[in-house]
Amino acid sequence: MRTELLQFGTLTVLSDCYNANPASMKNALKILIGIDPARKRRLVFICGDMAELGKQTESLHAELGASIAQANMELLIAVGKFAQITTEAAKKTAEHNLDSRREASLQIKCFEDTVSVCNNLHKFIKDYDIILVKGSRIARLETVVDKLKELYS
Repeated sequence: MRTELLQFGTLTVLSDCYNANPASMKNALKILIGIDPARKRRLVFICGDMAELGKQTESLHAELGASIAQANMELLIAVGKFAQITTEAAKKTAEHNLDSRREASLQIKCFEDTVSVCNNLHKFIKDYDIILVKGSRIARLETVVDKLKELYS
């Protein structure tokens, strides 16, 4: 469950569900971007909470949201207790980075639990997406990877 590159039909999935901290999240985003540097396919981040961050938990989830927007993801699906913090920061950063000639390109979906994400994946994931699935063990995002496999293999 550490940085596995998987193919389910037309989907490319970067599964990294074992652990998550601020540095590993940013590194995983870089790997995701490197899979399709020409940006011919849509980049999706299914993001779970980072655990065991102590007093900095909220600020580090906000920093993650900003990093996601700066990486020009096209779809962010966030899940967990701190998902709202991550998505709000991503939205704010994406809006701030816009110039007057472009529309916002970051779609954001927020869920309280992994089961809800799995039940709604079919609504948001498209053929040929490149998807990063990453979060701490507490998020149990391997179930999302299993659902993607079920839906697209």
